[in-house]
Amino acid sequence: GAFAGAEVPFEAALAVSAASDPPTHAVAVLTGSQPARGLAGITILPDGHVIASALGDLWEVDGQGALVRQLTVDAYVDRDPAASAGGRWLAFTSDRDGTPQIWLMDLVSREARQLTAESSFAGHPAWNAAALAVSRALPPPMPTIMSA
Repeated sequence: GAFAGAEVPFEAALAVSAASDPPTHAVAVLTGSQPARGLAGITILPDGHVIASALGDLWEVDGQGALVRQLTVDAYVDRDPAASAGGRWLAFTSDRDGTPQIWLMDLVSREARQLTAESSFAGHPAWNAAALAVSRALPPPMPTIMSA
């Protein structure tokens, strides 16, 4: 796509506290900028903000890479963000119902509701601007083996 290979600024801060039982193995200490790993999708809002899926949650950063807000804070995996053309709605994949499904978040209120209820995976939402609709990817059908 248009952003293939493009560098997108993203930063996340994590609170770290001492464990009651320190690890017995060496722990690497990282300083400065590091390559991001584990990103599970990004989308660009009309105002230039970026919504990225990292560490299982959705994060909004401004055009300079400063954190604006964490959109999801839960034990579920939220990924594959896709913003509507106007930037008000965010479709994303989440396993908060047990199986990955498509959810829709109002970026003003941050309220989310489930859009799909497939028996198996439904993910990778994409907006159809002309129809104001969200499409999704479904797993391929399982092959049927017939015996003679």
